[in-house]
Amino acid sequence: MNINPIILHDEKLLDAFKKLPTSYQEIDDEFLEKYKEPIAVFKSEFENKGGIYILSAGDAKNGEVRMIISRVPSNALLDDIVKDKKLGPTDTGRRIVGKCILWPSIDVVESWVSEGATGLYIPLGNKIAELAGISQEVTTKKP
Repeated sequence: MNINPIILHDEKLLDAFKKLPTSYQEIDDEFLEKYKEPIAVFKSEFENKGGIYILSAGDAKNGEVRMIISRVPSNALLDDIVKDKKLGPTDTGRRIVGKCILWPSIDVVESWVSEGATGLYIPLGNKIAELAGISQEVTTKKP
């Protein structure tokens, strides 16, 4: 199983991850209640680092909603990813998601991509970068 390295190197986070389901489940109120203890560990760990978020991508009408729990990346992490000018939008999104996803495992997201959600990394990566303040809107005005 391919797990975010930040989880693998932290015993508390790894223990929390192991308490979550290994197969994908939609993150609804029932999920949040059932797994509130491991989610609380994630919240506590990333509380002063931008927090954690549930990202949802897909079409709810067709039952194609895919959800992940993600942390907000540090500016240093985003700088490292953006510095690699050879990466296209999909690979940039893949790297951002891979470094920030807390649940499910990155293998689950890879399976979604291989099953037809080929562009999924782009909107997920963009949203995670937006949470970090990368794409703040700027307005201009003549003096």
